[in-house]
Amino acid sequence: SFYVAFLGPLSKIPGRKRDAFALWLSLPTILTGKGWLKNALVHAKYGPIIRVGPNVLFVGDRDAMKKIIITEDFPKSQIYKYYRRKRDEETLFSVIDKESHKLRRRMLSPAFSIKYLASLEPLIKNCFRDVIITIDQLINDSSMGDVIGETAFGGKFDMVLSNKHPIPGEVRYYLRRIVMGAFVPPVQWFMRERKYLEEFVTKLAKIRRQQNPNEVKKDILQILLDAVDDNNMGLNDNEILGQIVEFLIAGSDTTSFSTTFAMILLSQHQKVVEKLFQELRAAIPEIGPDNLPSYALLKELPYLHAVVNETLRLWPVTLDGLTVRELTKDMIIGQYHVPAGTEVIPNAYYIHTDKDLWGPDALEFVPERWLVSERIPKDAFYPFSAGSRNCIGQNFALLEMRLIIASLVRRYEFSDIPGQPLDISHFITPTLTNHQYNILMNLRNED
Repeated sequence: SFYVAFLGPLSKIPGRKRDAFALWLSLPTILTGKGWLKNALVHAKYGPIIRVGPNVLFVGDRDAMKKIIITEDFPKSQIYKYYRRKRDEETLFSVIDKESHKLRRRMLSPAFSIKYLASLEPLIKNCFRDVIITIDQLINDSSMGDVIGETAFGGKFDMVLSNKHPIPGEVRYYLRRIVMGAFVPPVQWFMRERKYLEEFVTKLAKIRRQQNPNEVKKDILQILLDAVDDNNMGLNDNEILGQIVEFLIAGSDTTSFSTTFAMILLSQHQKVVEKLFQELRAAIPEIGPDNLPSYALLKELPYLHAVVNETLRLWPVTLDGLTVRELTKDMIIGQYHVPAGTEVIPNAYYIHTDKDLWGPDALEFVPERWLVSERIPKDAFYPFSAGSRNCIGQNFALLEMRLIIASLVRRYEFSDIPGQPLDISHFITPTLTNHQYNILMNLRNED
């Protein structure tokens, strides 16, 4: 309304005035996956705190972000009810109540412990072996799906080898439908619910339950089937189904995007590639499909670590903000008084590229900044969020990224093909709009 837009408690906060009238006026950009870009442009014009709806703020202020997601740890917005497969079917991502989230996370944490992830390394390497063999398939959002298939569900989907598995397309459709339905519920009536993912994971769970208990893999699926709460109650079939679909999406789409952009950035910065190669060659004398480096070795390589962090800084998977929080009490954000009930979205993309924090080269790919601790601003790096709602799979993602980047840079020469569009769409997770970016690659000749 006119009052809310121009006289309400958020009226002094800058932003596009039409956004202050109604959130639905931004639907064209949201429904095309370009909401993240619109918000970045509004931030660039108005600064770190902007109004994007009658009751919604994007926040790129460092102190306020820390207070929102760590110190106060405000609860998630009610909008996450619409991100569920079924409204009453809570998952780790969509659960709103803080105590329920704590319980759910404790039940699932064994699947993401350091010890357990170390046991997955042979399975992950087996998937990367196929990536090495079929290198022309690298820049394809299917590649990470095989890692999730092998480590989470006990069998590969053969995406890399066949490039025909329906999982990637089904994931993209699922994300688009959820995002559109959250903002315009009737959209879900027009975008029919497809049953493929549901049937796929239901079949996996059924097969697993029929197996001899002494022969099953102790993978993420089995941990979900075995998980119990403090009252020895396990997850029901619908909860298991919803959680598997969520992990399938979170574990494939996000790491695929990050790894793809690491390779794109490297292809555009040959001096960085050469420096990384020299570090890898010194640590890894030989490499091949059956001789991939260990994670224990890779995590000790400082320049590889710097390349991964710099990629996550410039292109975080949270391009369109971290989780939406609802203020449960009044708060001062920057110079503005913000009342309880306001929805706030901490914007990692803004703070990651803020020149006041990162210096004049904040928009440039400079891994060297991570080699000097004084160059890293405090509380200004949130690739996996922070606090109680940080990403439960962050160690898994870092394991994958380091293994695949190191293996490819150590084994191949590669360079960019100029003139290609770099168009990104964002529906919960980001992706290249046309789902591909070509890089010239050749086997290294070290004779």
